[in-house]
Amino acid sequence: MKPTKQARNRPVFPQGHAANFPASTAPDPGAVPLAGRRRKGDVVLDRVCFGYGDEGPSLFESLCMQVKAGEMTAIIGPPGCGKSTLIRMICGLYSPSSGRVRVTGAACAGSRRSPGSGVALIPREPMLFPGSLLDNLYLAAPSADTASIGQACRLANVAMIPEGVPACGHPDIGAGGAYLSPGQRCLIGIARALLKGPDVLILDDTFAGLRATCRKRLLDTINGLKGRITVIVTARRLPAGLDIDTVYRLGSDRAIRLSVIRGRAPADGPLARRGLKRAGSTG
Repeated sequence: MKPTKQARNRPVFPQGHAANFPASTAPDPGAVPLAGRRRKGDVVLDRVCFGYGDEGPSLFESLCMQVKAGEMTAIIGPPGCGKSTLIRMICGLYSPSSGRVRVTGAACAGSRRSPGSGVALIPREPMLFPGSLLDNLYLAAPSADTASIGQACRLANVAMIPEGVPACGHPDIGAGGAYLSPGQRCLIGIARALLKGPDVLILDDTFAGLRATCRKRLLDTINGLKGRITVIVTARRLPAGLDIDTVYRLGSDRAIRLSVIRGRAPADGPLARRGLKRAGSTG
C-alpha cells in the first residue's frame, strides 16, 4: 500500500528498532511522561450498588474495593460476574445507582468521564485501523513528539514485534490489526494508551486465548509497568506470572479480597496453587 502524503511526513520506525527516532515535533500537551511524575492512580469503590434497569436484579450491592496507586491488582471471576461492568464504572462509563467511585481522589459517579480522563482501558481486542503503526499511535495523541512515542513503545515492548511483520514504518497493519497476532495488537493498544499519560491502566480479559509466546511478552510488558502506573487486570483466572499485589474475586454481589502469598511453596487447593489465601470479603 502506498503511504499517504501525511504518513510520509511522519517519523517511522526502523525495522526492529523502536528506540531510534528522528527529530521530534511539538510535544502533546495532554500527555505526561511516566518517568519522574508524582504517583497518582488510587481507585476506591465505596459501597457501590449497580444494576441494569430499574426492575432488574442488582449486580452489586454495597461493593467496596481499594486499589493503591502504583500497585497491580487482579479482578478475577467467572463470565457474567460483573468484571467488565466494574471496570466501566471505574472508567466513568457507567454510573452506580448509589455509592461512590473515586479515581485519584476525583469522583466518577454521574460524570460520564471518558477513559482518557486519567484511566486507559485496553479491551481484549483493541480498536485498530487500517494504516501504519504510527497512524494508529497518533490517533491517541495527534501532536505527540517522537520522544514520547519512543518511550511508550519501549514500555509496551512494541520493539519486540518481529522483523517482517507489517507493523513498522508505513506498511498497513490491516483493519483491526488483521496482519498482527492478538498479542501484538494488545501491545500496540498499550503503547497507544500510555501516550495519553494515564494514572490507571486497565486490561480487560486480554490474556484470553493468547499463545504461550504472546502471553509471555504481554506478561513482561505488564510487569514492567508496575510501580510506574496503577495496573488493573481482569481475568477468569489469575494469570500465572503476574507480579500481583492484590487479588479480588467477584461473586455473589461482593468482592472477596485474596492476599498474595510470596515466597511460599504451593500447597493443595485452588487458591494455594495460585499463591493466594482468602483475606476476607468486602461489601
